[in-house]
Amino acid sequence: MSALTRSFGTIVSINAHLLGAVLYGWLAYVLWPTDIIWWGFGFISMICGFGSGLALIEALKKMTALYVRDRALASYRAQAKSQTNAELASNDALRKAGVIDG
Repeated sequence: MSALTRSFGTIVSINAHLLGAVLYGWLAYVLWPTDIIWWGFGFISMICGFGSGLALIEALKKMTALYVRDRALASYRAQAKSQTNAELASNDALRKAGVIDG
């Protein structure tokens, strides 16, 4: 598993915040009073609307942080050398290096 795919929890959290923003916004719309008698629902509706905005802002912050992190990791991966197979040392190469006598 690479470092770029280890962000499942963050993605779930972003989606949960976006779902919360939609639900709070829908609840704010539904609870908005049609008559002055129900002014208390207007107060609750404003609180839900505020919560919707906060959830959206939190989701956007997490999306930005995840994007910046993934870009940094991708740039580090681009700088790294690709792996190559190592050659086995022959007896001649070991003798020339002074590892074995012969």
